[in-house]
Amino acid sequence: MLKNQLCVTNSKILHEILYEIKKELNFDLIFHEDFVTQKIINIDKENFKNVIFLVINNLKINSKEQIESSRILNLEKLPIKILKLIEKINIFFLRVNFKSQSNIFIKNYELNLNSRIISKNKKILKLTEKEILVILFLFNANNPKNINDLQKEVWKQKLTLETHTVETHIYRLRQKFLKVFNDKFFILSRRLGYSI
Repeated sequence: MLKNQLCVTNSKILHEILYEIKKELNFDLIFHEDFVTQKIINIDKENFKNVIFLVINNLKINSKEQIESSRILNLEKLPIKILKLIEKINIFFLRVNFKSQSNIFIKNYELNLNSRIISKNKKILKLTEKEILVILFLFNANNPKNINDLQKEVWKQKLTLETHTVETHIYRLRQKFLKVFNDKFFILSRRLGYSI
């Protein structure tokens, strides 16, 4: 997982202050003195999933939603105590990370990791944490994964489990998709293993 990054955009002094205490921070620092605010608003959000931009007092945007969706933390009330600033940054990271986990699209389904619900065409299916882990593991895999792969990566078992544990779990998950979405091809079972 990538570490959160704070991009200080127009205050070299603030960047230097934060850099001095960087060992105490739970995020990395970046500085761009020529980063134009308009460029921040139009960034490709996929490439900046773990970055928020700290702008001091010069951002002119009407909509609060635009600021949040663009990952811009605008400091308007200055001066600010350093501990209060770090708290504000950490809270902002929590909010951005929570929102970024809200929706993952897998095939024609929308998976919400926070509520553990997968949906399609207004039909919803509540999933367990293990089912989500199985789905994400198979979705992110480049090739089919066998039972041993699932045991090691999803169940975190070094010793071989009884193979029926994984097979039963996958079977039940496939049955849920069949029952709710009438989809028997969400998780495919092939000779080399399972895939999405």
